[in-house]
Amino acid sequence: MIGGRDYAESQLNRAVDARRQPGSVFKPIVYAAALESGMSPLRMFKDAPQEFSYAHNQKYRPANYGGGFSMNDVPMRDGLIKSLNVVTVDVAMQTGLARVANTALSFGLPRPTPYPALALGTTEATPLQVAAAYAAFANGGRKIQPLAIADAGAVAGEQVIAPSTAFMITDMLQGVIDHGTARARAARSNELRLAGKTGTSRDGWFVGYRRIWSAQCGSDSTTTSSWD
Repeated sequence: MIGGRDYAESQLNRAVDARRQPGSVFKPIVYAAALESGMSPLRMFKDAPQEFSYAHNQKYRPANYGGGFSMNDVPMRDGLIKSLNVVTVDVAMQTGLARVANTALSFGLPRPTPYPALALGTTEATPLQVAAAYAAFANGGRKIQPLAIADAGAVAGEQVIAPSTAFMITDMLQGVIDHGTARARAARSNELRLAGKTGTSRDGWFVGYRRIWSAQCGSDSTTTSSWD
């Protein structure tokens, strides 16, 4: 928040003023919208090159990071755990791009223009907005309004997704840590039950939290957001 090592050199508050493309850390919003629409996390999707049509026969051909494909059918949850771009765009298209965009808005993120690329985090947001969005997953689906530490934490807001959806997204994000794109993060940590997501745009992102679920899907949690 202080802008750097020397305030005289830079007064930019990166936490609240630096708008950056979130990349793949946006993907949990896509999957939350899909789950809220009734889609099963075990629904199968093809991890293979695909062409998507939109807006009067415009074409979009996403590729996975690194350009590789397994060429297999994979369950929807693996699309998030392994950060598969084509699967994520397919999930967004079948959920409805407007629904994904409105879900992002309900989480406190800027509403993306409903084009297929929105699924891959092309709409800029600040680190604080992204951290607050993830806090809803950690908070049983209830949105929070973050406050400075001096103001004692956060204020609970509206229920933006069902507690069961928040639980399933957290389970997927724990898979990201355990055997997905954030395996290296788990190897450097002694923490248990971490949930989080990596992302690559012009920046390298990691957003995560530690979560212990109670029978009521509610307990203390900590959310962090960072980019390099």
